[in-house]
Amino acid sequence: MECCCTDRLRGEGWCRDTATDQQLFQGDLSVQRAAVLEAELESCKQLLELEPDNKWCLLTLSLLQWALGPLEGEAECLEALARLSACDPLRAAHVADLRSRLLVQNAVLRMEYAQARVVTLARKGVTTLCHLDQFLLITHLDLSGNPLQNLPPAFRTLLCLQVLQADDCSLEAIEGVSGLPKLEEISLQDNLLSDLCALRPLTLCVRLETARLSGNPVCGGEGGAAAVRALLPLPLDLLT
Repeated sequence: MECCCTDRLRGEGWCRDTATDQQLFQGDLSVQRAAVLEAELESCKQLLELEPDNKWCLLTLSLLQWALGPLEGEAECLEALARLSACDPLRAAHVADLRSRLLVQNAVLRMEYAQARVVTLARKGVTTLCHLDQFLLITHLDLSGNPLQNLPPAFRTLLCLQVLQADDCSLEAIEGVSGLPKLEEISLQDNLLSDLCALRPLTLCVRLETARLSGNPVCGGEGGAAAVRALLPLPLDLLT
C-alpha cells in the first residue's frame, strides 16, 4: 500500500510503501514453512529442558523465535540471547550485535505499523546500528545509554532527523552526523569526545541550534569550554 504525504511546514514531500516484517526483513513465510519452524522450536525447547546451557540450541531457539514473529517473540528471543551470552562469553560481542540487530529491526517495524517518525532505543544495550536506511523519514531519535562508541557514516542517511539524543553512549567519534541537513538539536552529554576534531562534524550541520556537550573530555581542562564555543558559535545559553 503506497502512502504519499506533503508537509509544507517542513518543506517535505515523499512517497513510501507500507511494509510488513516479512517484506522488510524476511522472505515469505508460508503455512507449511511456519509449521516446520514451530516443530523445530518445540524440539529446541524440549532439548533445553535437558541441556539448559546448550549454546547451539539457545542460538537456534532465538533465531526461530525471530523468524516466526520478531515482535511477538521478542521477549523470549532476548531471553535466549542473554542466556547464550552467559554460556558463551567468548562470543558475547557477536551475540550483542545480533541482539542489537533484532532490537533495531523491531524498532523499524513498530515505526512502520504506527506510521511514526519518532524512534526511541534508549538504554536497550544496542552495540551497533543497522538498517539506518529504514530510518530515512524519522525526525527524532533517542539512542541514550547504549555502548555505541561511534555514529557511523551510514548515519548520514537520516536526512529528516531534527533531534538526536545520544547521551552516555561511550561515543569517541560522531562522523555520521556530518552535514545532516535538518539537524537542529543534539545532545551528546557524558560521552568520550576528547578533542575538537571529534566535534568538527557538528560544524557542517547548517541548521544546528542546540548542542549539549557537558561531560565530555573536550569540554574539560583549561580553555576546553572556550575552545568548544569558538568552534561552535552557538548562543552561549544553548551550548552547555
